[in-house]
Amino acid sequence: MRSYLLVFAVALLLAALLTPVAMRVGRWMGALDRTKGMAVPRSGGLAIVAAVVIGLALVALVFAPARGLLSLSFARLGAVYVGAVIVLALGVLDDLIGLKATPKFAVQILVAAGLYVAGVRAETVWLPFGIYELGYGLGLLFTVVWIVGITNAFNLLDGIDGAAAGAAVFALLAMFVTSATLGQPMVALITVALAGATLGFLPFNFAPARIYLGDSGSYFLGFALATLAIQGA
Repeated sequence: MRSYLLVFAVALLLAALLTPVAMRVGRWMGALDRTKGMAVPRSGGLAIVAAVVIGLALVALVFAPARGLLSLSFARLGAVYVGAVIVLALGVLDDLIGLKATPKFAVQILVAAGLYVAGVRAETVWLPFGIYELGYGLGLLFTVVWIVGITNAFNLLDGIDGAAAGAAVFALLAMFVTSATLGQPMVALITVALAGATLGFLPFNFAPARIYLGDSGSYFLGFALATLAIQGA
């Protein structure tokens, strides 16, 4: 439990310190939202990602259990990490030059399908009348729709001040409690780091927002929630 609390606090503090830096980076790169009259940087995702990565690394240096979980996660979640980097890069590119919907959906679908092949997949669903085995075809379809759908749902919320980040905090904390309760410490450690970083970013995103997650941040958080939920289950 100490590892969870420490990584939450460290990620939160780092995000609070790095978000003003991300604001300046967003303005420097020209990743700006001008829909509300004033230019608002769309680079909050960079602060959250940096806070999570640095926070987990620092805690791993201090606590051997956290270090062991992170080492294990590279073997268990390697495909998710690769997918997250691709989705993050897609979001950064979209923030900079504004991609059309077709290439964005194509990349997301390919990433989701690749995760299914790599073993990050939905194989069963719980229904009122019992557990249903999806099989290959339905499992692939369900996995792709789940990952792409949640990834883009958070992207749609990002235009509303505090909505996407606030929803992500609640969802991540709920997933942390569930993962810890079900004996999934690896997923719990990562989700609590994401929750801390997102909470540290959130005050800068309250109305009137001084920074948005951007496509990079909303894609990253949605993708992380979708894939970690599958892995945790």
